Amino acid sequence: MKKKKIAAFFDFDGTIYKGLVAFDIFTFAFRNGIMNLSEMLTLSKLSYYYVLDKFNLAERISINKRLYKKIKGLKSEELVGSASEKFFLHNKYKKFYPDIMGIIGWHAKNGHRIVVVTSAIKETVNPVKKLIKIDEIISTEVETKNGIYTDTVKILPVGQNRIDLIKNYCKKHNIDLRRSYAYSDHFSDIPLLESVGNAIVTSPDRRLRAHAVKEGWKIIENR
Repeated sequence: MKKKKIAAFFDFDGTIYKGLVAFDIFTFAFRNGIMNLSEMLTLSKLSYYYVLDKFNLAERISINKRLYKKIKGLKSEELVGSASEKFFLHNKYKKFYPDIMGIIGWHAKNGHRIVVVTSAIKETVNPVKKLIKIDEIISTEVETKNGIYTDTVKILPVGQNRIDLIKNYCKKHNIDLRRSYAYSDHFSDIPLLESVGNAIVTSPDRRLRAHAVKEGWKIIENR
C-alpha cells in the first residue's frame, strides 16, 4: 500500500495574513482607480456580514451566502482578480506574518503538502500562490457567467462544509489527517484542529485559546 502523505492546513485571515484580505484589496482597488465609487459602495455592504461572521453573531453558512450575494453583477477576474494581483504585487510580503512564513518553509522543506483553507473568495487569494509555496487553496467560489458574478455560491469552506472539503481533499491526495497539521486563529476552526494529529493555534481568540490550553495544543503568538 502506498504510504500516505502529510499536509499542513492553514487558515488565511489572521493566521497567514494580517487583517481581512477582502477589505484591504477592495480599499486598495478604490484608492487606485481599479473600482469606481458605485462598485465600492456595493462592496462596502459586505462589512456588516463580515462582522457577524467574524464574531460568530449568526450562523456562518447562512451569513457567508448572504455576504457573497452582494457581489452579484461585479466582474470577477477583470475587477476582483486584477485588484488582488496588483495589491499583492504592491505589498509583497508586508501583510504576511514572518513566523508563519518560516513555518510554511519548514513544511515545504519536509515535503508536506501545504493547503490554505479560507472563506475568502477565490479571486482575492489565488495570487498569493505566486508569493508563497502553496500547493492548494480551498476557497469560496461564486458562479460566474460571461465573467460576471451571479448570486450562486458553488463552494463555501465554512462550518461542516470546511471539514467535508478537507476530508475529500485528503482522500483524493492520499493524505493522513492523523499525521497532518492545522493552523488557525479562530474558534470556528476547532473541528478542523481536532481532526488532525498536530493542532497549532496562532494568536487565538479568547475562546480558541481556552480550548487550546485545555487540549494541550501548541500556541504561537504571531508577530
